[in-house]
Amino acid sequence: AGAAVRQGAAGAGYSDQPVFTDRDGFYHFESCEPGKTQVAVQADGFALQAVDCYLDDRPVVRDFMLQPAKPLKGRVTDPAGNPLAGVTVAAVCWRDRDHAVNFLVKTDSQGRFQWRSAPPEPVWFDFLTRGVTLRDVPLQPSDREQTVILKPALKIAGKVTDAGTGRP
Repeated sequence: AGAAVRQGAAGAGYSDQPVFTDRDGFYHFESCEPGKTQVAVQADGFALQAVDCYLDDRPVVRDFMLQPAKPLKGRVTDPAGNPLAGVTVAAVCWRDRDHAVNFLVKTDSQGRFQWRSAPPEPVWFDFLTRGVTLRDVPLQPSDREQTVILKPALKIAGKVTDAGTGRP
């Protein structure tokens, strides 16, 4: 009961608002568009799952048997190994689908984060903090903590002048 279920068309992200399973584990979507779609289920402590299905003029039933998840544990540091607190960690791609999962946290005071419901396959993450963004970092659940190093933002500077007068 209470698992979040999302539905999304092929090549797009999932619906912003999930439906939640009732006390007996049932869910349903209404007013779905015909064509290829995917249904994904997330529940705390269980591995994320998704199935593809094709919608036509008949009802579709897709059942899920959730398996325990292996946590995905990480630590974000600067190049010197100092922990970075308050870094936004966002899952952005899974199974070649952008915005396929709902995971967004900030690192704790030791730069750590954990996802207790990660799928067994790699997920791509973005790491964002003031002035620094690291995009598309693949991570996978593991028994060990994975370290992500954020380097200072690169900068571009210069001066623009009029070729004829030399003035700005």
